[in-house]
Amino acid sequence: MVAIAKILIIDDNPKYLADALPLYGYEVEVAKDGLQGIKKLTSENNDFDLVLLDVMMPNMDGWETLKAIRQNKKLENIPIIM
Repeated sequence: MVAIAKILIIDDNPKYLADALPLYGYEVEVAKDGLQGIKKLTSENNDFDLVLLDVMMPNMDGWETLKAIRQNKKLENIPIIM
């Protein structure tokens, strides 16, 4: 089965979304904080269609993560839902 879209969930507690979204045909990867999320987004396998971003996380919160993503020219057009 081909995924509808590839979603990166950046959340320290992604349990429900990470379990539910694949049931609807989405491919999901998880990062537990903003630092891991940015690492995944800047990897060579960055083919994410959407980022679901939590606000309250350890190490780097959602607002700092959003700012870092938007400052990267390669990532400036990826849709982000906070």
